[in-house]
Amino acid sequence: MKIDKYLSDQSSKRSSLDSNLYIKTTDSDIILMVLLVIYVDDLIITDSSASLIQGIKQSLCQSFDMTDLGLMHYCPGVEVWQQPSGIFISQSKYVRALFDKFCMQDCKNASTPTEKGLKLSAQSDSPPVDDTTYRQQVGSFIYLSATRADISFVVSYISRFMTAPNYIPLCYYTCTIRFSSRESRSASK
Repeated sequence: MKIDKYLSDQSSKRSSLDSNLYIKTTDSDIILMVLLVIYVDDLIITDSSASLIQGIKQSLCQSFDMTDLGLMHYCPGVEVWQQPSGIFISQSKYVRALFDKFCMQDCKNASTPTEKGLKLSAQSDSPPVDDTTYRQQVGSFIYLSATRADISFVVSYISRFMTAPNYIPLCYYTCTIRFSSRESRSASK
C-alpha cells in the first residue's frame, strides 16, 4: 500500500493493535504524538499542535492527490462537534437509524438500560427468535457501545446468546434500545 510506505518513510509507526492507526512521535524535548487513522479513503489526523498537523497535511498533499476537508464532522456512525471547550461525539443519528432498521420507531423511553432482576438463560422455555436479526441487532449495539459505556454490560450480556437467541435476551435488547433512545430523541430536538 502506497500510503503505508509513505507513512513509514515519515517515521510513523503502524500500531500493533489497529492496522489503520499510525503513530508519529517527534525527537524534540517535548514529546508530541500525532495520530493518523485511515478509514477507507479518509485520513484523520489529530494532535495538540495545529502547526504540526498543518505540516503533515502539506506533506501528504505534495505526495498524494488529496483534498483537505477541514475539521471532522462525521465518521461512520459517529457525529463530531469540535468547539473550543472540547470535542463532543454522539451516535444519535445512528440510534435513530437502528429504530428504523428494526421497526422500533414507536418504542417508549426507558430510564435504565436493563429491566431490574431479569435473568437470562440459554435453556429457556421462551420462544426462539430469528438468529440473523438478533445478530444484526447485537452487532449494531456492539458498535454503539464504543461511545456509550453505560450500555456496555448489557451488550456484553446479550451477546452471549448469539448461537441460540430466544425471546428473553431480545427483551434485554429492547430495553437497552429504549434507554438509548432517551438521548437520541433529546439530541434531535
